[in-house]
Amino acid sequence: MKLPHSSQLQRWGGHLAFLIFGFMVGALIFLYTHGHMLDKILLENRRLALEVTKLQDEVAYLEKQADDLHRRNQQELTVEQIEIIIVNEDEIDGFAATDIIEQLRDDLKYLIQENYSVQAVGETAETHARLINGRTIRFEDNSEYRIRLLFMTIYTTITIKIQVQKTN
Repeated sequence: MKLPHSSQLQRWGGHLAFLIFGFMVGALIFLYTHGHMLDKILLENRRLALEVTKLQDEVAYLEKQADDLHRRNQQELTVEQIEIIIVNEDEIDGFAATDIIEQLRDDLKYLIQENYSVQAVGETAETHARLINGRTIRFEDNSEYRIRLLFMTIYTTITIKIQVQKTN
């Protein structure tokens, strides 16, 4: 068997290097497209999980309402739902937005669970506003978000509009 000539070895080495480079570029493109698609799917999953939590709260309220319907006419109005709206949601990361809403909803969930009356919540509205306004929420990746309360409407549904800024 005859050994290939050195110019043939260089040509074959160049083709082999080009082939390996092509594989690497193809793998990077594949990883980028699938990573981007996976990120979209995970974000949608988180938003749907947040919606499921909201719907579960609503179902729990409706079940409670069915049991207490005959007493409701005689009692005061109670807090039934909490709605949190981030006005600048498009300016921050979608994952952070859903986590902030979830954390604030968990912090205020006791108003629904303990049947606080609208009047009692209205009397302590300043305390609830201080709880939300200026609050800094820190996540596992050391990102911090500062919350600014724009307004809060108190009735059977507490509507809270906030603006969120990334601080670091």
